[in-house]
Amino acid sequence: MMPGLACRIATVGDAADIFTVLQEAADELPVVLDTLAREEAMYARVRNWARSGESWVAEADARIIGFVLAERNPVGRHWAEHEVIDVHYAAVAKSHRCRGVF
Repeated sequence: MMPGLACRIATVGDAADIFTVLQEAADELPVVLDTLAREEAMYARVRNWARSGESWVAEADARIIGFVLAERNPVGRHWAEHEVIDVHYAAVAKSHRCRGVF
């Protein structure tokens, strides 16, 4: 693992930094951010996933360099069984890849 790397649960206050990494990796993910309307819609989703309590961020030098965006799926939960977590997107900033971040 990379020295100085910290992982923690994401908060809604992380949304802008997460979105910056998402934009950088957009060409490698199944996401289209080619219009302002699509960017705004995705940013709203990022905020919701960040506040879900199921998303995580990786930080280095007090900067978010990676994320996993996830949320609980209440429809997918089976009675008396473990909850289902939907993982929507995950990425690492290009500058920090191949260093054990993910």
